[in-house]
Amino acid sequence: MLLTPLPPLDIRSRAGQYTERTAGLHVSQIIGDLLVSMDPDTYGKNDANEGKWMNFLAGLVFERALELAWLDKEIEDNHRPELVRPGEVERDGILGTPDAFDTRLGRPEEYKCTKKSCRQEITDPKFWHYFVQLKAYVYMLGCNSGVLWVLFVNGNYSNDDNDPESSYVIKGWEMEWTDLELEENWTMLVNHARLRGWLK
Repeated sequence: MLLTPLPPLDIRSRAGQYTERTAGLHVSQIIGDLLVSMDPDTYGKNDANEGKWMNFLAGLVFERALELAWLDKEIEDNHRPELVRPGEVERDGILGTPDAFDTRLGRPEEYKCTKKSCRQEITDPKFWHYFVQLKAYVYMLGCNSGVLWVLFVNGNYSNDDNDPESSYVIKGWEMEWTDLELEENWTMLVNHARLRGWLK
């Protein structure tokens, strides 16, 4: 057998092949900048960091896997033909790309893949940006509720074979907010964008 090592993958360019975004200011850009401002040690990594883009790519794979599973007519219990990809939405000069939209219930769904532990509740501050993003999409789409699904690739890090949450864990939550909560979240994003000079 002859083994020949291959050159490293250009993860960033490959990740870009799976997304279609128009030029402009996106919700994720604002949230990303907020995270760097609040915790530069954790979120201030250079864009050239390959691990960052591998995590991004893993999230896209999870998103596609859910889409395929829920649209598979052979899986009767979980067949969800009401889910569609809404594409880009825009409000106040800001673009958003929800992962899915439930046309029956009229609400967006967001899918996340993370190496963070599932030991803490989803309301823990380390998941704050998930809420900010989903609330933004809910507001942009003119509804009051949304759904979040999270794949915890390392579970709760217990390394206990008898613990069902010691490895891959998928958890989901339905969330509902008042108009005021949604408006306050959106105002925060708009104000930060203006502070950065991204919006007039």
